[in-house]
Amino acid sequence: MKNSVYTNDTLCKILGLNKRVPSKKYTDQLITEIAKTGISLVAVEVETEKVVGVSINLLQ
Repeated sequence: MKNSVYTNDTLCKILGLNKRVPSKKYTDQLITEIAKTGISLVAVEVETEKVVGVSINLLQ
């Protein structure tokens, strides 16, 4: 996430998560918990097994 989401995502840029800030640790934990809910998606390149996309979703 640090090499892709924080550097490329518009909201992360606005929040300054693409810089070294203490909130990254909290954000990592939050996103990990949200991903465990089972409604987030990960796109993986079959040949390389590299993660090429992520959609993090939460129903409230």
